[in-house]
Amino acid sequence: MNKITTKKAFIKITITFVLFLVVVLPVMAGFSAINVGDVTPDTLFLLSAEHLYEIAGNISADGRSMYVLLRFTFDLIWPIVYLLFLLSTIGILTKKLRVENTENLLLIPILAFTFDLSENIFFSITFLVYPRKMDFILFLGSIFSNLKWLFILVAFGSVIVLLVKLLLRQFKNNKDR
Repeated sequence: MNKITTKKAFIKITITFVLFLVVVLPVMAGFSAINVGDVTPDTLFLLSAEHLYEIAGNISADGRSMYVLLRFTFDLIWPIVYLLFLLSTIGILTKKLRVENTENLLLIPILAFTFDLSENIFFSITFLVYPRKMDFILFLGSIFSNLKWLFILVAFGSVIVLLVKLLLRQFKNNKDR
């Protein structure tokens, strides 16, 4: 954690995160829309098994293969980028706020990352064997997908809460002077 919570590392990680948001994600979304379709399961919250089978059925065999390829190329890199951003940001904010015992807070983005990778594996299996249905695999993928989104929301919510606390503290300190 000490390596990614330095000012220099934080700036590099944040620039990488912003570049992904502004450049890489839109390019990949366009590429995915052309090759896979407009709706991919990993972008949906509260995804049901029926909906995933519907998505898989609306995509060609080549599109499903491309989806799997993207899960094990680009979608391995993006979770690492957002994980490092969240860990770095939470780490720096908790240092500035002198928060102790931050292990549980840092565990939130790690769990989001883990559930994201798990989702990729289970949805890829579903797409690889389609039209054969493996309900248990899909069930697990759906659970991991929903947990991924829950922990991503909680992680970014934690960043916002910590940032607001820091700003309020700085405002109070400036006001007291």
